[in-house]
Amino acid sequence: MIGNDWAAALFDEGYEETFRRLGKYDTTERDIDDLVRLVGLAPGSRILDVPCGWGRHAGRLQSLGHKVFGVDGSASQIHRARTMWPEVTFQRSDMRNTPPGPFDVILNLWTSFGYLPTMEDDLTALRAWHHSLARTGCLVMELTTRENAEYTNRVGDELSTSKVVDINGVRETSIIDWGTGISRNTYSRDGWTRTSYLRLYRRTEIEDLLRQAGFAAVDQYGSFTGEPVSDAHRTIFLAYPISPGRVSPRPHVPSSHRAAVPHDDSGTPDVPLPQRLSRETVAVNRNEPSLDGGQLSAFLLALRWWAARDRLYFDPVLRE
Repeated sequence: MIGNDWAAALFDEGYEETFRRLGKYDTTERDIDDLVRLVGLAPGSRILDVPCGWGRHAGRLQSLGHKVFGVDGSASQIHRARTMWPEVTFQRSDMRNTPPGPFDVILNLWTSFGYLPTMEDDLTALRAWHHSLARTGCLVMELTTRENAEYTNRVGDELSTSKVVDINGVRETSIIDWGTGISRNTYSRDGWTRTSYLRLYRRTEIEDLLRQAGFAAVDQYGSFTGEPVSDAHRTIFLAYPISPGRVSPRPHVPSSHRAAVPHDDSGTPDVPLPQRLSRETVAVNRNEPSLDGGQLSAFLLALRWWAARDRLYFDPVLRE
């Protein structure tokens, strides 16, 4: 079990400066831009960032034209986020108690999973996110997995690993107990010392938890650019409430766009499509200027509808 009293101390006014010195924010804009391409986010998507911290991801996404809602348990972080990005909606709340949504995408980035006291608490959070996600939405998780932690830190079969790194006046001391899978990290600078705890999960354990929470399909990548999974890097998990067609890249159309597409009496989107679409070969060329924004949104919606219809038709559990 991980205690729950350390978070309030860590995420205070000195947190942002400490991790800025460590260079943790240097790739924020690039990461978000790559994430948008990987997930296939359409403009105007409703996004929940949980936990949002001081809002660096939420602010970037809002500037790209999305409607972003941020949730974090730290009063200090929420205050800073509201000051930095007043156009974003921020709420102080436990990650197990998220807004009802529905959201087109929910983000859990920068290894912000595994901090709660027990594994059951982690599962409760996943279930809450599943409940807040639109049926055709996507949960994105970026995690340091146990495989990555072992690759980066463990020597042979040692039972625990200790590591000290000094960067720009900040000392980071890590102690990982491989028996319990708990990582203890202490950060010290200029009279400011704080400690965090993280429960490390293997990739298979994360996928199992996601399926227990109700997700029907899970994809894994080694980066936001879509690289293959590697122990040398964090893992990106894309989890879906229903199994979508294997369209590459996956289009995520916000609810505001869905409502604007005309339907015939049967409920089928009134958009011309071939009689058969191969979900293994159909791809959207984002550099092709032949469609305007409205036509592209209609096409993406119709494509996703056909994929979902095929899945629901052949899966009696989902059909019920």
